[in-house]
This record gives sequence, structure tokens and C-alpha cells, in this order.
Amino acid sequence: LLSMIQMLVFSFAAFPIGSGWWTAEQMRSIADWSAWMFVASLTLCLAPIVSLLIINLAFGVMTKAAPQLNIFTIGFSFAQITGLVIIALNLGNFTNHFENQWERALLLMCQLLAVCK
Repeated sequence: LLSMIQMLVFSFAAFPIGSGWWTAEQMRSIADWSAWMFVASLTLCLAPIVSLLIINLAFGVMTKAAPQLNIFTIGFSFAQITGLVIIALNLGNFTNHFENQWERALLLMCQLLAVCK
């Protein structure tokens, strides 16, 4: 948080009020960083989404095979518990992704404000 506030202070020195805006190359680097952010979020959420899709497909096949059974009461709670377990298992990867994105964001801000090289 303090580094973000420091970058905000540096931004007033790099871009005084009433001066020009960023160049097209700087805007391109912001768009590239946004793409990396999207890829990181997709990487984090892909495993739980695919596993829950497989679970719902399996319960759909069971419902089609035995329509007299009420699979939805079991399937809904099983899908919730499985989703929570999968998210808990993937939580260890979250810190690595977050640290990588945080470093990329700080580096981009430093480059945009011409504070560091």
C-alpha cells in the first residue's frame, strides 16, 4: 500500500497537473499488463471451474440414467463441498500469482513514471 502511495506522489512529479498525457507506447504497456492480469486470473479460476463442470456433468448423467432418484439434492451439496475443497487446494498457488502480478504492477508503474529503469 505504501509503495502505491509513493507511486501516486511520483506521478504528480512525472505528470504535473495541466501537462500532457501518456504516449501511445505507455498506453500499450498498460494494455499488455491488463492482458497478463487476465491470464493470471484465468489460470487461477480454471481448475475449480473445470472440476465443477465435470461434477455437474456426472450428476446430469446420473439423473438421466435414474430419473426416479432426486440427484439434485445430493449433487448440489456435493458440488459445493467439492468446490470449496478445490479452492482450498488452489489457495497455495494464489500467493505466487499475486506476488508475480504485484511485481509486474510495480515495475510497470516505475517505468510509466520514469522513476526506475
